[in-house]
Amino acid sequence: MKVKYFLRGLGMGIIFTTLLMMTVVGTKKEALADEEIMTRASLLGMVRADEGLEPKETPAVTETPVATETPNVTKTPVATEKPVETRPPEETKEPEKPKEPEYVTVTIKGGMWSKDVAKAMEAAGLVSSAEKFDEYLCDNGYASFISVGTFKIKVGADFREIAEKITK
Repeated sequence: MKVKYFLRGLGMGIIFTTLLMMTVVGTKKEALADEEIMTRASLLGMVRADEGLEPKETPAVTETPVATETPNVTKTPVATEKPVETRPPEETKEPEKPKEPEYVTVTIKGGMWSKDVAKAMEAAGLVSSAEKFDEYLCDNGYASFISVGTFKIKVGADFREIAEKITK
């Protein structure tokens, strides 16, 4: 084999490899974190499926009645009997309203593990033991489906209710 052909092949291989690497490296984009993606989406006007769009209130148009003059004809009644004295009604106690359940708002951020979520629930006073709640999430398959967002959870809810609320 001649050196001339060897160097020509080597040069062509180097040029081909350089062009190939330029296209591969040039088209690679940086991976965005979940929070960056969500921030970018909200800036573009996208809405989360669980938030939805709230309907805007439209002011109600009420017609005002036109005042028409009516003749004022009043007769004064003649008192034939003396008015009977009536007692004022006795005050009645209003029935006690049932207490509405109290709610606690908990925020789950992107990148939080089930252990972090369990600690947040314990800090909010929803669960007595973060370890037991984390174990419940892992054992029942909820740990990998935890959603990011702010959740309103009823005080006194059991593990199942809390898990279903945060995994929608």
